[in-house]
Amino acid sequence: MDISEVKRIAVIGAGTMGSRISLACALHGYDVIVHDISDDALRGLEFRLQFFGYNWVQAGLTEQEAVEKSLSRIRTASDPADAAADADILIEAVSEKLDVKHKVFRQFDKLCPQRTIFVSNTSSLLTSEMETSLKRKDRFAALHFHRYKTVVDIMRGTKTSDDSVELLKQFSRSMDELPIVMKKEHPGFLHNWMFISWLEAGIWLAAGGYGAIEDIDRSWMKVHNMPYGPFGALDFVGLDVASDIGTGLEGKGHPGHWREIREFLKPYIEKGYLGVKTGRGFYTYPEPAYAQPGFLEEE
Repeated sequence: MDISEVKRIAVIGAGTMGSRISLACALHGYDVIVHDISDDALRGLEFRLQFFGYNWVQAGLTEQEAVEKSLSRIRTASDPADAAADADILIEAVSEKLDVKHKVFRQFDKLCPQRTIFVSNTSSLLTSEMETSLKRKDRFAALHFHRYKTVVDIMRGTKTSDDSVELLKQFSRSMDELPIVMKKEHPGFLHNWMFISWLEAGIWLAAGGYGAIEDIDRSWMKVHNMPYGPFGALDFVGLDVASDIGTGLEGKGHPGHWREIREFLKPYIEKGYLGVKTGRGFYTYPEPAYAQPGFLEEE
């Protein structure tokens, strides 16, 4: 399959990253269908699309008219068979739990056309761990998105074909993203392995009582001239996703303060404060405190 033949993208998971990926695909002319087992997640998709669209317009990455037009290219489907029909690329963006991803891949492997390329937007899992639930191992890879128009990570599985990798590189470039192909597997790819360490350090400082959440973010934002700190970033990742990532890394023996981090995040998760996707995490959205004038000057 050539990139010119790619027309329809199926996104499985309507959370933060599923929303971000859907809007980016639609902005670049792809027809997108979003599936989620949660009707609440599908109902909240419009809010998240508008949130990302607004921020990208403010950042000068697109125009409001383009965002409005792109929304007409996105539709939702509660029926998995409807989402799978005629999909050229399927992008999995569900929770960071291996058993959940396996269930999704087994289900859609049976429903999608043979030509469909499968990818996972995993943040920390290995392609070789996920591919075991698929028959189409030659048409499977990890394809991890970051901020819009930056970098897309590509990680092969044990049998990913060169043709599949090339198509995914072209697909990434078609959305003004730079494809970075891993030389070999590693949890978190390149950027995310560094990113996870940054987030872990921020949470550890707050969990240990060394600084307030806002001050930890201010410190990073002011020194590095960044629009958010680790806790603003965690709200985009999703607090539940961050907890799952830590649990997974702990299970594989990677050193870190995973238990303490899990305990720190637990009260937020139990209250449903998961970040941008629920409208509240460490901050409240769509107008988080760290984005307000004067935040960096407050004590």
